[in-house]
Amino acid sequence: MSISSNPRARLTPAVLRQRCASFAPLLLGHCKTHLPGWLFAGLAFYLFQANYSIGYNATPSLPFKLFLIHYHEPVSDGDYIAFRWQGGKPYPDGMVFAKRVAGTSGDTVFREGRRFTVNGQAFIAKEYGMTGRPLNPANLPEGRSVIPQGKHWVMGTHEFSLDSRYDLVGLVGQENVVGRAYPIF
Repeated sequence: MSISSNPRARLTPAVLRQRCASFAPLLLGHCKTHLPGWLFAGLAFYLFQANYSIGYNATPSLPFKLFLIHYHEPVSDGDYIAFRWQGGKPYPDGMVFAKRVAGTSGDTVFREGRRFTVNGQAFIAKEYGMTGRPLNPANLPEGRSVIPQGKHWVMGTHEFSLDSRYDLVGLVGQENVVGRAYPIF
């Protein structure tokens, strides 16, 4: 039995050279056969990474757990939006959130205390979050307001979703929008 065929043999420089010499023709043959495929896979990965990412929803705020995020794609009412959190604690700034767009620039928001109505949909801002932390309603004046240019009213579907009903989130500015989110499942 030769030293190189014994997998438990001590790895010395001579054994390493012998193993590399026997492996080199296999590697070269693989590269000649599969190099175009590897190059295509690398290019496809690069293009995907430049335009898309995968997002995971860790909370019950939406019924979906996995999203495909298309960077810089415009959003409109009813779409899902991916945006960077800028509200401070309990989440780190810059964390990406996904929510549904319930109102965009020019839409009307009517506020009466903790009750908000956007495009005919009524939303109630809870006094406390799921953790018992007090929550302040969005900083909008009582009565009728118009969503300013470059802002979005975002909502989750869960009653405890942290969304535009609260001053921690408020209206999401276009500068914080990552892109459009597509639910996968």
